[in-house]
Parts: sequence; structure tokens; C-alpha cells
Amino acid sequence: MRVAFRRCGRVGPNRGKPVEDFGVSVGTIYTTNLVDDVLAGIASVIKSLLDCHRQLTAWAYYVRMRWLAVLLLTSVTLFGQSTIFVVRHADRYGTEPDPDITPEGQRQADSLGKLLKDSHITRIFTSEALRTRQTAEPTAQFFHVKPVIIDSKDLEQLVERVRAGLNPGEGTLVVGHRGTVPRIVKELTGKDVTPLEVGEYDRLEVVTMFPDGHSSAVTLRFGH
Repeated sequence: MRVAFRRCGRVGPNRGKPVEDFGVSVGTIYTTNLVDDVLAGIASVIKSLLDCHRQLTAWAYYVRMRWLAVLLLTSVTLFGQSTIFVVRHADRYGTEPDPDITPEGQRQADSLGKLLKDSHITRIFTSEALRTRQTAEPTAQFFHVKPVIIDSKDLEQLVERVRAGLNPGEGTLVVGHRGTVPRIVKELTGKDVTPLEVGEYDRLEVVTMFPDGHSSAVTLRFGH
């Protein structure tokens, strides 16, 4: 008996030679028992529906985060605020003293660059650590900005440099570390943010500096 089904995503080589059409595939299952045929068909449909749900859920999350970022960035341009994006370096290898970022970390860095592509980044600050520079690289290449390296222990100089170069409608990216991200936000806004978890690499703190001296901080997630 021949049981046909449709599902999201691609289907690999199968005996039934599936046909692909705009991300939707038609698959074929061959069995020898009618009950087995029906059960196999139902199981395949259920699995396909679950796959579709996971894909749509992930896409919906990305769209929500993307639009929220666009709204924040648009407000900066319209009302003359300056925006500072403070982020921890991407996922790294566990080796010391100065490890590279992992392939997953590279994916995170690329996602950060895509998220910030409408943010008018004119300055980028990193620490001396290789992992912070690698995290900033996709954004730096896109905006043709050379990152400024400041020792991670010299937080005072970093904050002074960030504040001194703020211009309305422009964005600044600061790539720091687990321990420095909350401190940087605190120094810039006077507001406390939740400490980062050990494996937390997807948090982006968006600090907005208003012309009247007030400030705000919003937390976004990226890389999903």
C-alpha cells in the first residue's frame, strides 16, 4: 500500500523519491501491512506537524525581536537619542588564557551583526581579549568601523570614552565580559541589571541616552 504525506522542511533520499516544492515535500512510505501503513502515515504526519510548529515558533520569536529592535532604533533616529549596545562576548572554548570563540559563538556573532545592521554603529569598543574582538568583527566589517581596544580592568576609561563620543542618531557597540556588562550598564545609567549566568551569551543590553540627560536600559535576546 502507498501512503502519501506532506511536511515542512526538506526530506532526504527516500525510496519513494520525494518531490520538493518551496520548502514543502511530498514523501512516500512503503510497508507490507495495512495497519502498519496507516500507523506509519499518522506518525509521519504528527512528526511533520511538530517540526512545522517548532520552525514557526522560532521564526515568530525572531520576528518579534527584530521588530522590537527596529522600533528602538527608529526612535533613536527620530528623537535624537544616542544608543549604546552592551553585550557579552560570544560562546568560547574553555581553554585559557585567551580562547577563540566556538562555531556556535561565531553564529552568535553573526546574528548580532545582522540584528544591528540598521543601528548606525559608528564606534565599537572591545576588551583586550580575543573573544571580544571576534564577537565584534561581523558588526565592524558591516559598518567599516575599527574597534577600539580598552583593557577590561579599566572600566572608568571605557565609560568616559563611550560618553565623550555620543552623537544623536548614532549607535555604539561595547563587547565586554560576564562580569563587566552589568557594571557598564550601571555606570552609564545608574540602573542595576540582572547578573549574567555562566552560559548566557544571548543577552543584549540596549542603553538609550536622552538629550535631557536621562537614560533607559532594555534587555533583548538574539541568536535564536
